[in-house]
Amino acid sequence: MRPNFLVLFPDAWRHDWLGCAGGIGVQTPVLDALAEKGVRFSECVTPSPLCAPTRAALALGCDYQSCGVLDNKGNLALDRPNFYRNLREAGYSVGGVGKFDLAKGLDDHGGDGLRLLADWGFTHGCDSEGKWDGVREMQRVPITGPYGRFLDSLGLREMYVADMAERRKTVGLISSRASPLDTIAYCDDWVSRSAIEMVRSFPIDRPWFAQVNFPGPHDPFDAPSWVLEKVGQAGLPEAIRHTGFDNETMQQVRRSYAAMMMNIDAWCGKLLASVEERGDAERTIVIFTSDHGEMLGDYDYWGKNVWHEAAIRVPLIFSGPGVAVGRVSKALVQLQDLAATFLDFAHAKPLPTETRSMRSLLANPAFGHRQHLRSAVGKWRAAMDERWKVAFDGDRSLRFMDRASADPDTPVTIKKREGDFWRLQRLL
Repeated sequence: MRPNFLVLFPDAWRHDWLGCAGGIGVQTPVLDALAEKGVRFSECVTPSPLCAPTRAALALGCDYQSCGVLDNKGNLALDRPNFYRNLREAGYSVGGVGKFDLAKGLDDHGGDGLRLLADWGFTHGCDSEGKWDGVREMQRVPITGPYGRFLDSLGLREMYVADMAERRKTVGLISSRASPLDTIAYCDDWVSRSAIEMVRSFPIDRPWFAQVNFPGPHDPFDAPSWVLEKVGQAGLPEAIRHTGFDNETMQQVRRSYAAMMMNIDAWCGKLLASVEERGDAERTIVIFTSDHGEMLGDYDYWGKNVWHEAAIRVPLIFSGPGVAVGRVSKALVQLQDLAATFLDFAHAKPLPTETRSMRSLLANPAFGHRQHLRSAVGKWRAAMDERWKVAFDGDRSLRFMDRASADPDTPVTIKKREGDFWRLQRLL
C-alpha cells in the first residue's frame, strides 16, 4: 500500500534547536517523540538559505543553480515538472496550507489563496502570505492575502499592521515582545487549524500528501504570550561572537524564538492527532524539516543568506512505515532529496533532476547517500563534505573551514589539507 505523507514545514528553524538535538534547552516534546520513532538526519543542508529559491528547488528536485529562482522575487516555473504534480498524476490527493513562497514575486495571493495552487499540482489547500509580505497585502484594497482577510474579519487587521510597523523600527529586526494576537488569530495557529481541516477533508479512498507551511519561527520574533510565559527566564545558549546587543537582549530574542518553536511543536501534536482520527497513523510517513536556518545573532548575523552552518543546515526527521526506528543518521542529504523520496514511495513518475531518493537510507540509516553537499544564493557558493567546507561570496577570497571544530564557521589554514580544499573548490 502506498503511504500518505504529512510534511511539517516551518520557516527558519535552526537545525540545532530541537530538544532531541541536545544542548539548547528548547522544549519540543512532540518532535522529540517523532525522532524517537524514526530517523533524525543531523547533516541535512538546504540548497539555498533563502525562502523562495529553496522551496522552488524542493518542488523541482534540483539545486540552487538549476531551480530558476535566484532570489525572493522569482516564481516557480509552471512549465517544469515538479513532485506535487507527479503525485497528483499518480492518484494522490495533494494538499498544502500556509506560506508556500512559490510565487513570491507576484506578491499577491488573490484573496482566497487558491491562485496557482492547481497549476503547481495541488488538489486541496490555501497558499497564504508570510509575516512581512503579509503586511503589504493587508494594506491593499481589496486585501489580497487570505490571512489578512481572516484578521480583517475579526477586526484585527489594523492592529496587526500597526504592530508590525513598530517592529520594523527595531534595530536589526530583533523585536521580541509578545504578539498582540491570541490563539484564534495568531498566524501559526491559523495555518495549523486550516491544515487539520484539510486533512479531515481528504477522500478516504486514495492516498494523500499534506504540506503544512508554518510562517514561524521566522522573524519578527513575536511569540504568543502564553508560550513566552511558559519559557519564562530560561537560559539559552549565547550567540557566538556577537557584539551588537547586550546578553539580556539576546536572551529575550532567543526565548521568543524558542517560544515560537514550542507553539509549533504543540500544533504538530494536534496535526498528528488528526491523522490518527482518520485511522491513517500506521500508513502515514511524517516529515519534519525547514527551508533554512536562522543566525540568531551568531557572528553578528541575523536571518539567513550566509554560508554559516546555522543558516544552511536544517532539521530533518522521518517517521512512519518503511522508516527505521530510533536512529540518528550523519548521512549527507540535501533538502531537495525529499522530492525523489516522495515519488519513490508513491510509485510515481520520477523527476528529470538530480534529486536522490532516501528510501533505502530511511530503512537502513547506515547506508551512504551523497559524497558532498552544496548551498548557494546570489553570488556566493558553498560546497562541503562530512568534515570540510569551502565558501566563496563572489567578491572575496575563498574560505576553508573545518565543520568538525568547535567553531565551524571560522576559516582555517589549507596548508595541510590542500587536497580537500581543491576537491571541494571544484564543486562551487
